[in-house]
Amino acid sequence: MEWGLLIPILGLSIPIVAILSRRVVQVLEMRHRERMAHGALAGEDVERWERTVERLEGRLKVLESILDDEVPGWRRKYDD
Repeated sequence: MEWGLLIPILGLSIPIVAILSRRVVQVLEMRHRERMAHGALAGEDVERWERTVERLEGRLKVLESILDDEVPGWRRKYDD
């Protein structure tokens, strides 16, 4: 393929790709707004946050047990 032909093709394809990608982004944003309006995303978020909280609570228990072994009496100083 000649460079003389490749450059115009690239020059025309870049704006086309930009226009198409913008349209895809608009469609995705519209779908997201629709899901938010119907509350579908809210339920998914609650479940995700619940899993995150459970995971973090487990990690906190492990850290507390390590502190119990390494620094006895730390709870008296820092517990409310």
